Amino acid sequence: MMHHLPTCRYLAQLLVIAGTCLVAPLARGEFPAIELHGWSRMAVQQDRSIRLRPLGQRLEELDRLLLWPSGLVLPVLRQPPGPLQDVGPSTGAFHLDASHLAAGIYEARVAGRFGLSNPRRLLVTRQPVHRVEGDISHPGLARDAAPGKIYEDLCAPRGRRYFRIALQKGQRLEAVVYAPQLDSRTIGRLILTDAAGQELSKGVAVRQWPARVVCDAPADGDYYLAVHDALYRGGEHFGYLLELSRSESGNPAPLELDTLLLPVLDPNATASRLKYDLPARVWGMALRPPQPVLQLNSFLGASPDRPSLDRPDSWWIGDWEPTDLLAEHPSQDLDRPASAAPGVEFSARQGQPLWIEVQSSQWSQLTDPHVLIYQIADQSGRAIEPPKLLAERNDGTTLGPPDMRLIARDPMFPWSPPTDGRFRCVVQDDQGGRRPTRARRFLLEVRPPRPDFAALAWPLYPHNNAAAARPSGLQVMRGGTAAVRLIVARRDGFNAPLLAQAIDLPPGVHSSIAWIAPGQMEGTVILTGDDDAPQWTGPIRIVVAQPDQPLSRRQAIPATVVWGATPERNGIESRLCGTLGLHVLASDTAPISVRLGEQTLASVRAGKKLAVPIRLVRREGAQADCILRPQQLPPKVGLGEVRVGGKSSDATAELTVAADAPPGRYTFWMLAETQVKWRANPQSVARIEAYLQTLRQALEQSSDATRRELESAIEQQSAALEKARQAAAEQQLTVWIPSTPLELEILPPES
Repeated sequence: MMHHLPTCRYLAQLLVIAGTCLVAPLARGEFPAIELHGWSRMAVQQDRSIRLRPLGQRLEELDRLLLWPSGLVLPVLRQPPGPLQDVGPSTGAFHLDASHLAAGIYEARVAGRFGLSNPRRLLVTRQPVHRVEGDISHPGLARDAAPGKIYEDLCAPRGRRYFRIALQKGQRLEAVVYAPQLDSRTIGRLILTDAAGQELSKGVAVRQWPARVVCDAPADGDYYLAVHDALYRGGEHFGYLLELSRSESGNPAPLELDTLLLPVLDPNATASRLKYDLPARVWGMALRPPQPVLQLNSFLGASPDRPSLDRPDSWWIGDWEPTDLLAEHPSQDLDRPASAAPGVEFSARQGQPLWIEVQSSQWSQLTDPHVLIYQIADQSGRAIEPPKLLAERNDGTTLGPPDMRLIARDPMFPWSPPTDGRFRCVVQDDQGGRRPTRARRFLLEVRPPRPDFAALAWPLYPHNNAAAARPSGLQVMRGGTAAVRLIVARRDGFNAPLLAQAIDLPPGVHSSIAWIAPGQMEGTVILTGDDDAPQWTGPIRIVVAQPDQPLSRRQAIPATVVWGATPERNGIESRLCGTLGLHVLASDTAPISVRLGEQTLASVRAGKKLAVPIRLVRREGAQADCILRPQQLPPKVGLGEVRVGGKSSDATAELTVAADAPPGRYTFWMLAETQVKWRANPQSVARIEAYLQTLRQALEQSSDATRRELESAIEQQSAALEKARQAAAEQQLTVWIPSTPLELEILPPES
């Protein structure tokens, strides 16, 4: 079937990683935690300094910014200290000096009283970055733009932003707008017009490909670029970067934004350029394909240049027929002769196990690959005309829950020849529509199977509805728990059991071991904080391995939720990130914790039942009823909700194990929902009260020279105390708490 790229109206559905759930109501009852939405600036030029302000929620009392992969830790900027103060209050902003930073994408988080934030991207450029200010909502107010500069701006709600550039007849203009690559919500759209308002060219962003216009000026004069979000949204979450070039020869110089941000599929560049591309890192696993790598271009007819290997064990890289930029791509007919599409030829024996894999859409290419395998010669070498179609695949794989959905449109499958002979593996593109030529590359692999796996890890958003997931960091309170979700991508028939555990943990924090049984693709690692766990912030790792096979160990790739679902974009946006950060909140103690089982391991035979004791540790403010819902139960094991009354701390869950439940080791846990009485940051109230007392004591002994200064400070702190008391007032929150896990061993039924 031919697939066409939709218009901008439906781009909200086109994320490589997307949740397909209905938009959930925003749940704001969880424990207060930092939610970082972005930065006051998207980009900074090398050798320049900027004042950087985070945007988001719960940004009070920040103390540092952490920049990856540079390793920089920036202290928060502070106001001058008041009377009798050693340190002034936080401004919530940071001073970033980019003089020692290489050009490229960085990730930054903030940490403070309410934990460690989710990461947000920041771009360092070689070109000057100009922040656009003021009203440019009409061509008459357009901002003059020039090559060699990058313009940073915000989309206007229900409006456009205009830029003016002077061109001579025949000069070629190329302009691009980048936004989601830097965690902006903007779906960029560019429109080029002449001075009379005649539209000359337009472009819209598609997934990770920017909005782009290319046009040769028909006459001397001023031309206008209009920029807007494709859904006409705007505000501080809708930033974008604009860059343009102007050339006499029709061969514009490369744009720096393309150099830094444009998706590429190049075996020699993927390691540095695509470290944030989630599906490629999970499905493809290796950032560099094995050698040899042979170049495929367009193969029309029986090309003598068609790559050929007698022993199939290689990658090939190629393109579909090149077309002009954004030109309509002709459809590829499924009945097209095997000789008329890119592919490779190989010899193989009857029954020889092979693995066929295409990588294209998972590398952000705008494609829908379709693989066809033909036999072109028999075992004696006699040609078969026409070639005989033996197999075809055009479906990819989908993994993961709504908050971390992996969608791959690339075929990958095992195949064995039905007879000895020579075969041709053809790749054709079922995607139609307007696309850049550079967005149509692919990698093709034909080789023996190499069973393996890769894993992905991200913080579980504390809610019983995955559709409500929002950007969050990983926080553990004293006496509390936090969950790290895992997806395992099994490849080439790999189906062995796996163990997952967190490492590099600080003192006072412990990790469970999660079993991921054969056939399972998901798991959860639970972190538990001691009652006296010290404050700590830093990166941790999740490792996954086969039992008793340390050489099989793989480090899980960290990921993050970028944006939650909204009415305009009915899906959750997620991506890879550089590190999995953890923050231990020594200022807070979890009001309730839940333990499953008396031991960490329980055994039961198939066809039997198992009683699992549940113990709740209730602390101040946690006397409400509690509902526990099972998570990631083993196959053919039943367990319903468990309700624990507010005056009770003990309960029993009864597992029902079917007679045909597959034997093995599994890990399950429960998510507890309850209401708690909670005060956010009462320490701030105590701190201001102590300072006020110090000021009042000093006022009693002050001279006329210092009296006015002290009175002013007391007035300011009294107002701050009132705000702090309101912020720290007791609230009733609905919260979701992960229990400790239980390792369950299912034994074969009694004979």
